Formats: sequence, structure tokens, C-alpha cells
Amino acid sequence: MKQKIENFFIANRISSGFVIVLIIILISKPTLTSLLMGAIIGILGLLIRAWSSGHLIKDKSLTTSGPYRFTRHPLYFGNLLLGIGFIISSNSFYGLILFIIYFLLFYIPIIKLEEKKMDNFFSDKFGEYKDKVPVIFPIFKPYKNSSNKKFSWFLYFKNREWRASIGFITIWLILIIKSYL
Repeated sequence: MKQKIENFFIANRISSGFVIVLIIILISKPTLTSLLMGAIIGILGLLIRAWSSGHLIKDKSLTTSGPYRFTRHPLYFGNLLLGIGFIISSNSFYGLILFIIYFLLFYIPIIKLEEKKMDNFFSDKFGEYKDKVPVIFPIFKPYKNSSNKKFSWFLYFKNREWRASIGFITIWLILIIKSYL
């Protein structure tokens, strides 16, 4: 039963995220100050996601370069910052509550699943990496056995990371319009 519930959250995280974003937009009360402060944090999240995507080769090798030297899930850390930026921009306490619930319900199962998958694919290397690098919140001392692979624009586009930028711009434009209405 627990596995079915986790699978439901994993399978529905994107569509549920759209619904949560729409609800938060509807209840938002953005101001110029909240929009600027939120945009700064959101842009930081986008940059972390972009940096991560430019290093990630899915299911082929254990990625330990770039931001993966500091956190096992830099894409999710970037999502967390994007979400925090969105919540600050929306200027909504109830939006904050919805975001926290969403993040906990959807990201805990997906992280567990990905960790299990990584352990199955790369058990020889993943154990040490998992012991040395935190799940979400980055450490300041990089993982010593990281690869020295460089950022790749090819991987950035292959991983379709540009979609996050379009989503970010769209949401902030909607909030800006709403702040003037």
C-alpha cells in the first residue's frame, strides 16, 4: 500500500505541481518588493538547475561533477529555491503552506526512488558518495572523489532544462501582471 501511494506521488508530481502553481497564483498578492526578492532567489534556483543539467548523464554514469560535488540532488535543491522564490513573489502565507506540503509529499518519494535506482546501477560507487554528500542541502566542502567533467551545453539542452526557464518567466510575468491589477 505504501509503495502504491509513493508511486502515485511520483507519477503525478508534474501535473499536481501545475495545479499547486495555479492555486498559489490565484491566492497571491504580489508586490514590487516581493516580486524582486522572489525573482533573485528563483534565478539562483534556475542557475543551479542549469549547472546541474549541464553535468547530468541520466542512467549512464554516476554524476559527481559540478554541483553534484556538493549535493546528491542539485536539481531538487534548485527546485526548492525556485519554489521559495515563487512563494516570496506570491506574497501568500497559504501559498507557503501549500508549497511545503507539495514538496514533502512529492519529493521525498521521488528522492527515495532515485536513490534506490542509483544504488542498483552504481552500487560500487554510490555507497561512498551517499555517505559523503548530503541529499539536498549542499555542503561547502566538495566531494573529494568527484569527476572533473566540465559543464556541457549539449547536456543542458538534451536534458531539456530550457523548459524551467520558460516556466519561470511565464509565472513571474503572470505575477507581475497580477500585481498591477
